[in-house]
Amino acid sequence: MAGQTGAEELHFTATEAVASRARFTRDDIYMGGALYPPETVQSVTTAARVRGIIAAAG
Repeated sequence: MAGQTGAEELHFTATEAVASRARFTRDDIYMGGALYPPETVQSVTTAARVRGIIAAAG
């Protein structure tokens, strides 16, 4: 893919949503104004995700 465009650099986000390790949550109380992403989920960069994106880019 990258070779077809002539791109020399690729910038990407390699996060995936994983369940929060919080032991207690309440559905009726929010830590912020927006509920996206949900408070019970956190974004984590994984080596597997990075490898997959690099492999797909060619």
